[in-house]
Amino acid sequence: LPYRKQATFGASAVLIQAMSYGVPIIISNTKSFSSEVEDGKTGLIFEDGNVKMLADKIKLMIENKELRQQLGKNAREHIFKEHSWEYVASKMSKIYKKMLEENFNENND
Repeated sequence: LPYRKQATFGASAVLIQAMSYGVPIIISNTKSFSSEVEDGKTGLIFEDGNVKMLADKIKLMIENKELRQQLGKNAREHIFKEHSWEYVASKMSKIYKKMLEENFNENND
């Protein structure tokens, strides 16, 4: 996903979907992708606009089957952990509890 910073808004459903299938990922270092891809662990990251760096990452991915497989496996595990219904529900529950506690404390002061 060689997106440019100025054209990027929010997370990418394509990124999440590909990672969930274990596809090895190469992305630009746009801020919206940073929470999903860890360079060298769940994908490869190149500097936005750096065509040579992108080419080098593509070449590395083509030439290194083990790296492709490991990145894909790690990406899939990350997505199933961080985007499962259980994980999302747990995070939402914590947010709601915190908001309720803050509201309760404000009303009782």
